[in-house]
Amino acid sequence: SDAALADYDKALELDEALVAAYNNRGTLYTRLGNFGLAINDFTLVISLDPENAIGYNNRGIVHAAEGNYDLAIADFTRALELDPNLADAHRSLGFVQYWFEHDPVAAGKSFRRAIAL
Repeated sequence: SDAALADYDKALELDEALVAAYNNRGTLYTRLGNFGLAINDFTLVISLDPENAIGYNNRGIVHAAEGNYDLAIADFTRALELDPNLADAHRSLGFVQYWFEHDPVAAGKSFRRAIAL
C-alpha cells in the first residue's frame, strides 16, 4: 500500500487534475482507514468533475463508515441523480437504509435495483 500511495502521489505531482488518481488514492485511504484523507480526495474528484457519480458514491461510503449517515445518503442520492444505473450507489444506499435507517422496504428496493443492473 505504501508503494501504491507513492505512485498516486507521483502521478498527482505530474498532473494535479488527474481525477482517476484522486479517486484511486481515496479508495486506498478508505481501505487503510484514513477516512479524513479519503474524504479529501473524493471531494477533489467532485470539485474537478462535478458530474462524477463514482466520486459521490465513494465519498458516501466513507461518510457511512464514519457514522455520518445523512451525508452518506446525500452523496448516494446525488450519485444516483447523475447515474441512475450505478449499481454500487444503489447497493450502498440500501445498506444505509437497512442498517441505520431501519427501513427494510426502502433497502429492498435499492438492493433489487442494484441486482437488476
